[in-house]
Amino acid sequence: DSEWSVEANPNDLTPTTVAHWSAQGVTRFSLGVQSFRAEKLKLLERTHRSTDIQRASELVLEQGRQLSLDLIFAVGDETEEQWEDDLAAAISCQAQHLSTYQLTFEKGTQFWNRLQRGVLNEFEQDQALRLYQRTREILMSDGFEHYEVSNFARPGYRSRHNCVYWTGRPYWAFGPGAAGYVGGQ
Repeated sequence: DSEWSVEANPNDLTPTTVAHWSAQGVTRFSLGVQSFRAEKLKLLERTHRSTDIQRASELVLEQGRQLSLDLIFAVGDETEEQWEDDLAAAISCQAQHLSTYQLTFEKGTQFWNRLQRGVLNEFEQDQALRLYQRTREILMSDGFEHYEVSNFARPGYRSRHNCVYWTGRPYWAFGPGAAGYVGGQ
């Protein structure tokens, strides 16, 4: 009775990899989608296309696994309509869970350097807030529960990891860049 999530990029999943991980007991695939729009994906330096997202989503659902998609908003000159299109595309993939994050700029990162050079621009907070509010309106009206700052789930599909993480309970993590919390460490 556990949740075993694998994070992946949409273009890294194949029928073989999804079947393999499913056979090993993976219950949930979390895809770093970020967007369905080609120009936004290019700004975010992502290598997949919207067709890769749809294909990967189908592979996960065909194996009977839970599907979670991560999206980023407030990127470049993104409009409310463009963000709503990303949300609609994510909903159409039949994901049971969506994580939506505002693009942030941390000093020393590639995005910070691009912000300093004027390649990317930072949203005004009131504009970003409007996109966040629209996210809540759209997803909640479609039956998603807003259970954590950035996370929305269909009833019964909350990410156990997210719930455990925010309450300070232990969880295991494996792989490059993974961070777990066990025994207070």
